[in-house]
Amino acid sequence: FIVPRTEIYLTTVAGGLGTALHAPLEGFDSVDQPAWSRDGTTIYAHYQTMRFAPDGVFLESGDDIVTIAIATKTMTPLIENAMYPTPSPDGTKLAFVRPGTSDQPPSLMMYDLATKTEQHIMQSAFVSAMEAPAWSTDSTTLYFSISPTSAPPGESRPAPWRWIMADTAQAHGFGWYLW
Repeated sequence: FIVPRTEIYLTTVAGGLGTALHAPLEGFDSVDQPAWSRDGTTIYAHYQTMRFAPDGVFLESGDDIVTIAIATKTMTPLIENAMYPTPSPDGTKLAFVRPGTSDQPPSLMMYDLATKTEQHIMQSAFVSAMEAPAWSTDSTTLYFSISPTSAPPGESRPAPWRWIMADTAQAHGFGWYLW
């Protein structure tokens, strides 16, 4: 069982080796999904923690959004239980995904950077995974991708979709399917 560890580096478009901006705090932690703030002073990133017992048994993991100050390389927690940080073009909001649990499907969320409040945007029992929110240029619309578990009641899907997304082909409730 291999756990990838990722770090955040900066480089110019001219290329080169790059400069380390932030490395995870512990051995199995990972920091990824970097996104620039509008003013260019901060990186928003996804920080994943993974904890194992001394005998190697997996204990828990966590997903949080952090900020990393470019000038000081200081990392600060921002939003717990969150991933895919996506700043709005106007710089006032941060779209993100709250991962699903065994009891709740994932949610598309918005964080107001001025008031530090969260707003629930979308959640569906017919979605097993959600990722990659992207803003429209006027900061009024969010686009995102989902892995549907089935069609909502009253909605039909084309025959090929039914074959690919057959209920019997779901693997452990994840958004990836085996056939």
